[in-house]
Amino acid sequence: MHGQNSLLSYVVMGIAIILIVALRLRRMGTDQPLKLERLWVLPAIYLVIVAISFAEAPPDATGWTLVGIGVVLGGLAGWYRGRAISIRVDPETGTLNQRASPLALIFLVVLIALRYGLRILAHQASPVHLSATTIVDGFLALAFGLIALQRLEMFLRGRRLLMEARAGRSDITP
Repeated sequence: MHGQNSLLSYVVMGIAIILIVALRLRRMGTDQPLKLERLWVLPAIYLVIVAISFAEAPPDATGWTLVGIGVVLGGLAGWYRGRAISIRVDPETGTLNQRASPLALIFLVVLIALRYGLRILAHQASPVHLSATTIVDGFLALAFGLIALQRLEMFLRGRRLLMEARAGRSDITP
């Protein structure tokens, strides 16, 4: 029975990855509006979720170390993922548009694989003397760092592009 559950788990994960990749590929070729004023919402929601999780079961010293490492690694990954997303200013409307790159999609697939690997590690955590909760805390921190820094990078770049576009237009008009 356990072998069937394990096989089912792999099948479900495979289908989920295929669906996510297919949906992302479909949207990849089109520009999507980018609203700078809304980029903070997802990191804020996720921060509340992480804070509640840590308040209910605070990490121990090893857990906090893993949380710190997770935030740093997630932040680095998020910054690079944010850089992989193309942002441009529409010259007619002056609004921002974003378009995901194939690199961003590959990065997403790697993150899914990493998450799945962490899930396996959580089940086998006793050999490395980490509890499943500690590993999940590290993953929560990694995800928060990724989301927050990706959005921050996109915000900073988008704001700079808008300022440059507005400065360019004001130089042309009398």
